[in-house]
Amino acid sequence: DDPTLTVTTSTPTMTEDQAAQSLYTNAAAGYGDADGSESGDRITGMTITVTNVDDSGYEFLNINSGACDLTNSNSETTSLGGSDLTCAVSVSSTTATVTLSHSGLTSAQIVTLVNGMEYENTDEDPATGNTRVVTITTMTDDGGTANSGDNDAALSLASTVTVAAADNDAPVNTVAGAAANEDVAVAISGTSIADVDDSSLDSVRITVTLGTFTLATSSATYDDGTQGTPDNDVTISGTIANINTALATITWTSASNDNTNAVFTILSDDGPNTDSDDFTVTVTAINDEPSIACTGGTPTFAEDGNAVSLFSSCTVLAGGAGGDAESDDIASMVFTVTNVADTTETINFDGSA
Repeated sequence: DDPTLTVTTSTPTMTEDQAAQSLYTNAAAGYGDADGSESGDRITGMTITVTNVDDSGYEFLNINSGACDLTNSNSETTSLGGSDLTCAVSVSSTTATVTLSHSGLTSAQIVTLVNGMEYENTDEDPATGNTRVVTITTMTDDGGTANSGDNDAALSLASTVTVAAADNDAPVNTVAGAAANEDVAVAISGTSIADVDDSSLDSVRITVTLGTFTLATSSATYDDGTQGTPDNDVTISGTIANINTALATITWTSASNDNTNAVFTILSDDGPNTDSDDFTVTVTAINDEPSIACTGGTPTFAEDGNAVSLFSSCTVLAGGAGGDAESDDIASMVFTVTNVADTTETINFDGSA
């Protein structure tokens, strides 16, 4: 006789990011005989169908503590009772057929196996339009078909799983540091944004603590700032693809004669959620030209008189700016004097001619 199986089916909800959901409880299995004459039979196979498998690669039946991926031609093997339990999957359209095979399981082992079956969906943006109907359709024993015997039980044990999305997932920024020489423009690469359940973002704000940057594309919408105009604070919006195109064109330049490291902040916003990440541009100093600032005089020199002062309030800098001023010594300085009439004219430096 064909084997028997009864269960209590269920109608669970599989919510994004939540644990796998139990499909069956209270399983009871038998060998089909009323007098116990077939108690030596063993269960060798079971067939299960799952409809509306719309998240390929993310939907699983958890069987015997193993995850059986509901993708076409997949095969998984676990150990049960010292022998292999094989889960083989074929998919036609959106219906997966799962075939379980074993050398022989007792009714008690079948009860444990069925009560432990779970449905799991790991997609961060699951397809929620259709329920998944998980149905045990056949169970086979090893009693054979001699003398008009029947070793296949036709079953229809269906649990219906509702798949639900969780609250909106936050965008995720990817950033990478950069290196630059002082006063030399550098292209910033490695910055992008992903969002598993949104194709566009309300805003992406890009700020930098020092220097300025430009974005060289018009693919995104500029809510604050202008394409190609140096700035230290720009906000864009649009599709994630267009935003990433814009982020790939960031070019940064240090403040003039300043080798202080700069910190970029990327703040992405998809409406309900945000993500903020920083990265640093490490700046290498270069030798800056020195500078001198003086107040020039308009003295009159009288014949046989004392020397007259030419400049006052002079400030000499070795180069750099602010806290990054350099401490180099001045190696030389060149003066020019026009209309020199004879060799008795001299320029005195620090009191010496």
